[in-house]
Amino acid sequence: MKKINLLFLLFLTFGISFGKNNENFKMIKVKHGNFLMGDKTGNLWGFSSPTQEVDISYDYLIATTPVTFELYDDYTDDMNLPLVDDNGWGRSNLPIINVTWFDAIKFLNWLSIKSNIPVAYDENGNLIDDNGIKTRDITKVRGYRLPTEIEWEFAAKGGSKTKDTLFSGSKNIDDVAWYSKNSLGKTHDVATKSPNELGIFDMTGNVWEWINDYSGVYSGIERFNSIGPASGRLKILRSGSFNSIKSDSQISFRDELSPNTKDIYYGFRFVKTIVGEKDDRK
Repeated sequence: MKKINLLFLLFLTFGISFGKNNENFKMIKVKHGNFLMGDKTGNLWGFSSPTQEVDISYDYLIATTPVTFELYDDYTDDMNLPLVDDNGWGRSNLPIINVTWFDAIKFLNWLSIKSNIPVAYDENGNLIDDNGIKTRDITKVRGYRLPTEIEWEFAAKGGSKTKDTLFSGSKNIDDVAWYSKNSLGKTHDVATKSPNELGIFDMTGNVWEWINDYSGVYSGIERFNSIGPASGRLKILRSGSFNSIKSDSQISFRDELSPNTKDIYYGFRFVKTIVGEKDDRK
């Protein structure tokens, strides 16, 4: 198996970067906190309501952009897998598309192995701890993984730095997103729109992002460190895409799909629990 130059870790004060010193592969820290989750406008479909206060007791790292073709192609090359179809739009810094939920977690387990940390998922897609035991305690999962729904929404809203905007980082969608009105019907290089309050890009538009959690109604979401329902048939997606209308691009809008779905609209980003840090809230 050939050596992958991309995947050595640089530990920096703001988080982690993957080799090549490329902006696309940075991760930044999101500090624990609580927030009001859900649609406060009352204008979105009922699946995005009601609002409720939820709590995250741990800090975590989140990728500043969706996974790009550049990074995903290193994985397929290393694993001798076919290249993912780019729909004729190009590769490099464009967000990966045409990947299922299961494709995403296989990539993330590979990324964990290359980074010499325990994987986050078993072969069935369950979260696991250092010993490979299935767990619903997210603080025991060390590997790279998909964000939980509450992690994604908290980060998209800017965490504790939030300005409480409808879109991630702005009240003006054109500042932060590639969506149906400006995308010309295709994806665009990541990080070409403005970031949100935390320095995270593309959390509105460009590609829908696979979420770790099974789909469920908001009223059923646990209020503390939720990882979603214990089982289900569909997985959550967030962020809207290059093809989404303005209302469907709001931070609180959520959708659901079979985890076996792949299409030009769907990609993902990754997170990592910061394990072993003391909860210093007062």
